[in-house]
Amino acid sequence: MLRMFPVVLLANGLLLPAQVEAQARIVACGTLSKVKTGVDRAATPMTMASLDFLEVPNTRIAFNVGGKSKSCVIVTYSARMQAVEPEQLWLRVLLDGKVVAEPGALIATANDASGEYRAQSYTWVFPAVSPGKRNVRVEYRSGGGSQVGIQQQTIVVQYR
Repeated sequence: MLRMFPVVLLANGLLLPAQVEAQARIVACGTLSKVKTGVDRAATPMTMASLDFLEVPNTRIAFNVGGKSKSCVIVTYSARMQAVEPEQLWLRVLLDGKVVAEPGALIATANDASGEYRAQSYTWVFPAVSPGKRNVRVEYRSGGGSQVGIQQQTIVVQYR
């Protein structure tokens, strides 16, 4: 029996199930003309284990949001990551140590039986950041408390 599911065609040509599109929120960020980047090219992996979220070393970026009104801050984090089966590596981004970016915490990599480090990249959005001095940082946790690994990371912050 053939089952049909409603889908939405996005401008970039991707198809999404209609229920996913209904959950998405469009955020108008306008022009974000400033960029700060942090790069950690260390070939030696950072291995970490924690059930609680902790800061990923070398991911804190300070910046100054300009203007007189709230605007977006967009954070993209890329790294080679590892979580050996049955572990999960969770990531989230915090603004000023307390505000969690959208879409919140996510599983960056999980259950890799090979133990290989794999390149991953994720983007988070803070949709309404007041002008002034700010900082962001990436935090991790290991879903089961076992060791996970990160290496050769880059963090890019776009802001006004």
